[in-house]
Amino acid sequence: MKTIKLIAAITFLGLMLVHLIAWLGILPPKWFWLPLSVVSMSFFVLGCGRLGIHQIKSGTPKTVDNPIEAMFQQATAKRFLIVFLVGGYFFFNFSYSSAIGGVTKYENNKFYVLGDNPEKYYEVSEQEYEFRRPHQVRLYTGHPFVFGLIGYFFLTRQLSKPE
Repeated sequence: MKTIKLIAAITFLGLMLVHLIAWLGILPPKWFWLPLSVVSMSFFVLGCGRLGIHQIKSGTPKTVDNPIEAMFQQATAKRFLIVFLVGGYFFFNFSYSSAIGGVTKYENNKFYVLGDNPEKYYEVSEQEYEFRRPHQVRLYTGHPFVFGLIGYFFLTRQLSKPE
């Protein structure tokens, strides 16, 4: 359990650092943030898988009559505020970063951005390419951070329960 917490701490602090410095326009190398994103998404997969295995073993029903009602029964002001802020930032980050950053590529010493037509790239200047890159890094690190955090909570909750 301590190893999982240590790996999670390194992963999430690294992703938060990358995300923060990307807001400042500083781009860390891909070899630094890509493994962190992969490890973070692994937490999500492991956490959801562990939750599913626990539900199968314990015979817990996978569905509730009214899941919305069940969710609000467990809600507190603190949980609501945290979910609202994280969820709000998640959607803001996705919308803003994907709209501004778009999809870029570098090929044959030229910079390209995917246009309105999803099959055609158009050439852009190096300045515009460099302007768009931090948005993509935030997009590629923000989502794994949120999903990894959710998976981490699922995983640690299931591991701390007695079998």
